[in-house]
Amino acid sequence: MLKLLSMPHLLTRISRQENQGVEESSGEKHSLVATLEKHNSGINALALSTDGSILYSGACDRSIVVWAKDGADGGMVVLGALRGHTESILCLVVVSDLVCSGSADKTIRVWRRVERNYHV
Repeated sequence: MLKLLSMPHLLTRISRQENQGVEESSGEKHSLVATLEKHNSGINALALSTDGSILYSGACDRSIVVWAKDGADGGMVVLGALRGHTESILCLVVVSDLVCSGSADKTIRVWRRVERNYHV
């Protein structure tokens, strides 16, 4: 299954709604689980691993930060960063053990997860 999210400034919006529940028109309520901060610029893309344990965030700072679940409370810790693009990360997609990133530098990079390490 492919999961792709591309929502600019999502983390900024979440941060502003800290500790507030958000109710949708369907009546479902959501509560803030975590606010993740590591990038030095706006976030352009998010992608979640198939099992939901790893989150990838791509930003204008040219990096892809790799986050991992940290316990049952929904918190996440930084495992590292994927670097190689020379301009903003625009999109991310995860398929199996591959992460594909598209950038304003006009390149697509394909990364393979190897025992918590990432290679291009």
